Amino acid sequence: MQKLFIIYMVCVAARILCPDDVCAQTQPLHKTTIPLITTNRTEIAPVESDDGERLYFARITPEGNPERNCDVWFANIDTKGEIAAPQKMPSPPNSLSDNVIIKASGNTLFLEGVYNSSFEHVSSDGITRAELKNNQWHITPINIKNLNNRSIHSSYALSANNNVLIIAADRDGGFGQLDLYVSFLISENTYSQPINLGATVNTRFNDGTPFIAADNTTLYFSSYGHNSMGSADIFMTRRLDDTWTNWTEPINLGPQFNTPYWDAYLHISADNKRVYMVSSNASADENIYIAELPAELLPLDHYKIRGTVADNKRRAAVSTKIILKDASGKVVGNCFTNDQGAYSFSVRQCGRYSIETESNNYIGWENSITIKKDKHIYINNIDLIKIENGVAFTLGKVYFQPSSHQLNTESTNELKRLVKLMKSNTKLLLTVNGYTASGIDKKELEILSENRAKAVKAYLVQQGISPTRITCKGFGELTNPNEKDDRKRVEFILSY
Repeated sequence: MQKLFIIYMVCVAARILCPDDVCAQTQPLHKTTIPLITTNRTEIAPVESDDGERLYFARITPEGNPERNCDVWFANIDTKGEIAAPQKMPSPPNSLSDNVIIKASGNTLFLEGVYNSSFEHVSSDGITRAELKNNQWHITPINIKNLNNRSIHSSYALSANNNVLIIAADRDGGFGQLDLYVSFLISENTYSQPINLGATVNTRFNDGTPFIAADNTTLYFSSYGHNSMGSADIFMTRRLDDTWTNWTEPINLGPQFNTPYWDAYLHISADNKRVYMVSSNASADENIYIAELPAELLPLDHYKIRGTVADNKRRAAVSTKIILKDASGKVVGNCFTNDQGAYSFSVRQCGRYSIETESNNYIGWENSITIKKDKHIYINNIDLIKIENGVAFTLGKVYFQPSSHQLNTESTNELKRLVKLMKSNTKLLLTVNGYTASGIDKKELEILSENRAKAVKAYLVQQGISPTRITCKGFGELTNPNEKDDRKRVEFILSY
């Protein structure tokens, strides 16, 4: 018997049915089933893709089927939010085991459990990234350090930028059965050893099916504890600090959403427009519902920054690390681009942020974005220049005082990335070409342009770059009629 079917049977057996008079008093649910998805079969684990264009869910094959298991289905969502008739996903990504998606981003799916390169289920403990490239699925098992789950059950949730993984597992030192833990991304395919979220969230009963909202603060989960209305209910709690062990007292979503039966698997779309959850009934049927939560139960205001990173010449997706900093320079997030070069961040505070790239094969890039209260989604696409012989580029913030070779403060901050590039690629040579805007005396312009190049070289040498690796040239007046700013007058050429 596969893992999810076992979970399903345990949930059925554990339900507490209520007398007719009690059930009759239950308030009307502020949620509805999804007509084209709801059947007399079990549907669980709804997950909407990051772009809001597709709903994934798991459907269990009816009893009596010799190949009974749980498969992934999907339904397209149109621009009006209407959900189309679902289709069963092919194999792969479905396998002979139980299949559940925990996150969908572009052509990348994160699946519950560990799979091998042949898409065969290896273990129930852990997660796997599946990427569709050239019509073929590529599998990458994700390492979670010292997971050590003693239970046959587990469930997982990834944050918006994949930096945080919430895990339901039964580990030594927990508070009861399944507890909720947090694990942090420490490399592209590895998460840290799980940390228990603490006694405010976890109980001596099963706590599971987590969902961490895009604000990276609000957590939804199901629990048999916390004075549930019967069987498992869905609860909401908010993180109070960066320890991930200090939380507000969990709030039961209430009788408008929870039932006397089994309720779990809450999921909220990236734009907060759609809320999904799973509830059962007296006949032990699990169905997916779509709901509208009151404002006090929704995630906190958040602002989404997303985009793609591509090679500026080849237009191919670039694999790189993206770093997000606030106005003080503090790192507030980092992530790796996926196979389409896509990345995303969610922030809660308005203000100015800087976005930087970090790659061994491409010249570092930096840009700033100002988050405003009346706008919640920001698109920031990035073109990177590949490090190769003869490549020429400029750095947008290398500024000089007008008619001067004195570097501005912003220039030195920008040149620090060039220092890092030269130090990490010790065989690289650099030519610095200086230019000026138009003027009367061409000889003076040539001297100024060369001095600008030399000023850049002096800074790089001061930062530890050998002077023998840097050549300076002055070209005087810049003849490009589109160049009007007298401060942006340095070009760099790399060579080996």
